[in-house]
Amino acid sequence: MECLFDFTDRIADMYHDFPVHRINYQRGQTGWLMRAKEPSKKLIDLGVCFLPFDVTIRETVDCFRSKGLI
Repeated sequence: MECLFDFTDRIADMYHDFPVHRINYQRGQTGWLMRAKEPSKKLIDLGVCFLPFDVTIRETVDCFRSKGLI
């Protein structure tokens, strides 16, 4: 995932029952939506391990559901 609109598309694909606002875009014309290629390289070098995107989102949604927030 390299862009913010990829994030919203994946959330919408994972949870069809949630009203996810999609971002109207044209590739190449939305520089403000771009992510850094290696934003966490220093953290990884220090030994920090990251969970895959899908696991992180699924655990977050499950937590919010258990607390009645969504």
